[in-house]
Amino acid sequence: MNRENIELVTKYLEFEKMFPPFIRDMETGLCTSDIATGWEWCFDPTQAIVLEKIDGTNVKIVVEGFKLEIYARNQKHKGYVKTELNDPQYKYINEAVVNRVSKRSKKLKDGEYYGEAIGLNIQGNKYELDRNMWYTFEPYKDGVNAYKDFPPTTDFELWKEWILNLNSLLNPNVEAEGVVFLNRSNGKMAKLRKDMFSTNYKHR
Repeated sequence: MNRENIELVTKYLEFEKMFPPFIRDMETGLCTSDIATGWEWCFDPTQAIVLEKIDGTNVKIVVEGFKLEIYARNQKHKGYVKTELNDPQYKYINEAVVNRVSKRSKKLKDGEYYGEAIGLNIQGNKYELDRNMWYTFEPYKDGVNAYKDFPPTTDFELWKEWILNLNSLLNPNVEAEGVVFLNRSNGKMAKLRKDMFSTNYKHR
């Protein structure tokens, strides 16, 4: 987060930006074959879970007792702002979270949960869902799906080929945007998108 105007954005919550494990060329924005120091774990199946990076609206929820608060990502300030139930700009985000929570058989434990809101009224409904729904970045029943066939190697060309040909697990008829790496032991995350490998890739 840019610290220069921190006093002006105190209502926004910080979040940890996800970077790719491959170092990017800052001029082209494309990944190089060099792996960032300390991020080798992304390519080790014993350390990493490789999740689908679904293309939606980033949303965080905070649970404390019987209280649940919803925070939408704010692109301008690169943080999260609390949504209001009566604010129409957050209608579908709030609906997506309510739909998810109402499907659960157990109450969410206290804590912070990060995920994506997608669905019928969000960003063109890329995945052709029949309702709005929020998916966490955690690989359990409420979360995004995990890929089992990712390359168990650091070979750049194999990853490039795999990513560029990747389809969504939510809807196999749709291209996946990319993947999120989740560290099994410490929860660290990294990401790879198709547009980090090819300037010709365009979102459908």
